[in-house]
Amino acid sequence: MPRNHEKDIQLREDKKKHILKSALPLFVANGPQATTISEIAKAAGMSKGLIYNYFESKEELYSILAADILGMSEKDANDLLYVMEGTPWDRLCKVAKDVVIRRISKLIGDEGIGMQFNLAFSMQFLNFQQLPEPYKNNVNQAYDFNRRTIAELFKQGQESGQLIAGPSYQLAIHYSSIVNGMFMENTRNEGIFDEIAVENALKLFLR
Repeated sequence: MPRNHEKDIQLREDKKKHILKSALPLFVANGPQATTISEIAKAAGMSKGLIYNYFESKEELYSILAADILGMSEKDANDLLYVMEGTPWDRLCKVAKDVVIRRISKLIGDEGIGMQFNLAFSMQFLNFQQLPEPYKNNVNQAYDFNRRTIAELFKQGQESGQLIAGPSYQLAIHYSSIVNGMFMENTRNEGIFDEIAVENALKLFLR
């Protein structure tokens, strides 16, 4: 009997996830320019031609991973703004802790990924501006959506009188810079920023 449509879709998504997971360490080690589809195919245990059944190019693979680490989904954004419990500052702290202490790829999970690998991963994918169009735009949009979501959270905190005044998008950029800085330092000196340290670093946003 033929497989049902839902199972076919799930099998395809599983295969794409496997390819992304296979490509990740190659991109981290070599960057997008030096990594080849042949290397990705070998790591994934499939033919080069089969890779192209799922992705147009290595640049598409790279852009998907970059958008994953630098952005957030619409569901995650909605949950952060309207579902998650706690004050706006509590939620800003929750996001920061997830990045600084537990940063992982949402697409492929954290299996086998240590802090040093995470550092290389993030440093590599922050260089997404080298991507050709339209892949660079896709990552830029994901990055901007992340910041606009954080900016909206700042607006909520300002309206409640909890967070400092100022342009919300600029505050989101400031927040992101602090959080990414703590993450980078935590990967070099694991554990230097625990949950309390993250909260203390973000108190400058409180009124």
